[in-house]
Amino acid sequence: MLRSDKVKIPTEEQQGAVYNVNCTCGASYIGETGNTISHRFKQHIGNLKTYRTAEKRKNGGRVTTRGRPQKKDPDTIMNEALKTSAVAEHVVTCGKTEKDLSVSKVCRETNYQRRKIKEAFYIRHNPNTNRDEGSGVSEAWISISHLTECFTITNRPHMITHSRGSEGTRSRGIDLQDNTPTAPGHTHV
Repeated sequence: MLRSDKVKIPTEEQQGAVYNVNCTCGASYIGETGNTISHRFKQHIGNLKTYRTAEKRKNGGRVTTRGRPQKKDPDTIMNEALKTSAVAEHVVTCGKTEKDLSVSKVCRETNYQRRKIKEAFYIRHNPNTNRDEGSGVSEAWISISHLTECFTITNRPHMITHSRGSEGTRSRGIDLQDNTPTAPGHTHV
């Protein structure tokens, strides 16, 4: 009998992935991270919260937050927050809130160069709010990959929503299915 005592790490806690942030308005952002997807999503939400706090300060509202108070000019803080995160920029221009966002894993990749290449392919194959087209991919490969449509993201039914965790933060819509494209005739391991 075969037995495995190896502890399996839950998908949402695995590091290194290309991810997709969806807004309820239909917009999508594709990114990559060497951290966990939930950690990177929290960073995007943190930028949005920084923007909202500075906006409230600018409008003369009372601001009560944990940690250090903002000392910079609110306009400077707002611009930096939007420059840092395209997700935060979209939410602000779209008029939505963080509750209108969900994140899912597109594929897992721990190698930095391969992850950047996969991100570039997914960005170029799917409508998104990204500011750039990714890097590290020759136009010849882009043309070939468009023929196969292997980097097109489709709606996947394997989504779960996590409520407030033990750390007091929320992670939404973590995808449990790894949709890494495989070559014809090969199975995904």
